[in-house]
Amino acid sequence: MRYRTPRFFTLHRALTAAVLGIVLIATACATSGEPQSASGSSTGLSNMEQTQELAGPGTRCGTVTFASGTPGSVVVQSGAMSCTAAVALINRYFTDPSLVRQGNTNSAVFDGWTCVSPTAVAAEIAGYGTKCESNDATLIVVPQGSGAEAPTPSGPACTAEAISADLGQPIIVPPRCYDGWAHVTWSAVGDGSGLAHIVGGKWALYTAFPTMKCPDEARADGVPEAELGNFTMCARDSQGEAAGDGAGDLGLSVPITRPACDGLGIVVVYSATNPGSYATEVGNALAAHPGAKYLRTDGSCPSLRQQSDEGNPIYAVYKPAGYSQSEVCAAVRRENDDAYGKWLDMTTDPQVIVSC
Repeated sequence: MRYRTPRFFTLHRALTAAVLGIVLIATACATSGEPQSASGSSTGLSNMEQTQELAGPGTRCGTVTFASGTPGSVVVQSGAMSCTAAVALINRYFTDPSLVRQGNTNSAVFDGWTCVSPTAVAAEIAGYGTKCESNDATLIVVPQGSGAEAPTPSGPACTAEAISADLGQPIIVPPRCYDGWAHVTWSAVGDGSGLAHIVGGKWALYTAFPTMKCPDEARADGVPEAELGNFTMCARDSQGEAAGDGAGDLGLSVPITRPACDGLGIVVVYSATNPGSYATEVGNALAAHPGAKYLRTDGSCPSLRQQSDEGNPIYAVYKPAGYSQSEVCAAVRRENDDAYGKWLDMTTDPQVIVSC
């Protein structure tokens, strides 16, 4: 009798052959495709990781377009963030219609960022057309073809010693430092503090406190958000607009001045301390002294007395005299008996009068 293979074994061999065939086909398909990286990461994931790499200070991230049509380079000025996010943020500030933009600097606050676009003159001085600042990073947009270079972290150190050397005034406590800005204190009593910034590679005084600059003016100049609380004595014109460089102006035919604190000697011919009659008194003094100018001392140099004994602002009518004691004294003698000389600088005690 012929031996027959049991059906069970026949079925088993068939299934085994089928499984083996499937395995061979799968292996062939796998080896015929693109090779896989050892890490298993795809090219797309690698590109994403590269795109999200954080860019540090001085990095030019890409090009955007100002409302005027001028192209600009997005630059990380301080902190760090990805270039993709930096360009997207600037483009949103430029184009998002839902953002509320205020004033002539188009100031907008959104998602923890404050963005401003300084006026043309301020932008030329600052070296950028737009600035966006958060607690973690600062971005600027530099107009292409303007000749402005991307800022670098190099520059004078933000220390009391370095700032003292540039200002010619001892800084008595460690400064509060920001990117290119520093809050400084040069006196333990009275009005002895201010804000300095880096200009031309050196520290220079931006303003002494108290100041009559307005917060929006300061923001447009690049003052750090954390220091805007010091700008509380903002003078505004009759339309409620910031008076800018004319802050404290009395509306006379001669505009108010803000002379530099560079050591110039002046002759003070009159001082007005009565808030109810500032305009009348200053106007009469200007008429009596042709060629004279006027300033408000708390918006000028710390070498001038900042307020009266009653705590009122002081308006001083003066004439520029020169940079030497002999020039100042000669100018004093040409004026009335009440005239006296003062230095406009950062170091002279406000009680000191030029000795003639």
